[in-house]
Amino acid sequence: MKKFTLLLAGGLIASMSFGQVSWSDDIESYTAGDLIGAAGGANGWTTWSNDPGGSEDAPVSTAEANSGANSVEFTGDVGQDVVLDMGQVYSSGTVLASISVKADSGYYFNFQAGANIGDDWALDIQATDSTLYIYNYDGSFIFHAVIPIGGQGGDWHTFDFEFDLDADSNNWHVSYDDSLVATFTNPVASTVSMMNFYPISAETDFFIDDVSYTHWPTPKSVTFQVDMNYYEGDVGTLHIAGNYLSKDFMWCGECLAMDDTDGDGVWSVTLDVPADSIEWKYLWDNWAVNEALTEGTPCTKTSFGFTNRFLVLTESSTVLDPVCWEQCDSCSMPSGVTEVVETAPVLYPNPTNNVLNVEFGSNVENMDIQVYSLTGQVVRNMNSFSGTKAIINVADLPQGAYFVVGSSELVRFRETFIVQ
Repeated sequence: MKKFTLLLAGGLIASMSFGQVSWSDDIESYTAGDLIGAAGGANGWTTWSNDPGGSEDAPVSTAEANSGANSVEFTGDVGQDVVLDMGQVYSSGTVLASISVKADSGYYFNFQAGANIGDDWALDIQATDSTLYIYNYDGSFIFHAVIPIGGQGGDWHTFDFEFDLDADSNNWHVSYDDSLVATFTNPVASTVSMMNFYPISAETDFFIDDVSYTHWPTPKSVTFQVDMNYYEGDVGTLHIAGNYLSKDFMWCGECLAMDDTDGDGVWSVTLDVPADSIEWKYLWDNWAVNEALTEGTPCTKTSFGFTNRFLVLTESSTVLDPVCWEQCDSCSMPSGVTEVVETAPVLYPNPTNNVLNVEFGSNVENMDIQVYSLTGQVVRNMNSFSGTKAIINVADLPQGAYFVVGSSELVRFRETFIVQ
């Protein structure tokens, strides 16, 4: 049974959602004259009666195209009723969809909400009498936008949809030619499963092209941490880059900065990750320096010749333990270097505004000691120190946090102090 639209009716099919899904069809893989339901069945195309190739199917045409040479043509007097099955019922996360339409009079399409064609309607879009209607029907019409579109029938127009399906939001957004025209909490549905295209009347001819959809799972909070204390060399401002760390960009080397404001050498960032599994690397200077990970190690995955860190996300919130640069595990002291334990250095006074005392409690020999600003600049340098207490003049340093780092053949330390 079809639900009534402003003038007519519509239809569709689906299942369930797990990971990030992207799908698109620019109609270029078909031949003019192919029926989209029959030729595109493997891509999810079918018809309202689930009879691809029958009277409800619509042909691929070269008469019009938004991109390339092909589109799907609907002729109002032949009863076409085409469905695009999105593969599953999406009930959480975010669904993005895009459809380009050209019409000489009017057109209609809808999003279905249920697992079977005709179970439930999620949203209706109809253009007729030079007016665009975006609405729900639940025994009566619930209009979200009524837009004059007179004189636009000869042009291609693109609809972009963003459906936030999580229970605490269920916010739906519709854009028409890059302008947001409707935003609302959907009063009748919180799921999406299919699209349905249907001519309004015998006078209605229209074309569709460049149809796409993407599903992003509900974001999961992930804290990433990398320990740079034993990296040999200068360390820049660390960034993280990966495939699904954000809906806005992938593998961007300068978009997601990490933080080490406490100066402990462990860089971290917490992200809302819209995926169920992710690949990533740590880096700086926009990929000039990035991790060279070893293929086959337990925290990695190799795809198309690239070895990246890999994680399957099963919890809504995850804090990853700090790992060493280019390793799967926490950092350990380099061979031949022992950490100060019994005689760990004591810094005093801290905060200071004059001198900083670094007291070891036992004798150290030939130790190089440097003081670094938070930007990595060496502001004090003491070479080949031997003794039990180093005294460093910091009176002329600007107020703020600093690192003091010392190393000898057998001892290495790193501490933080404040100049006030």
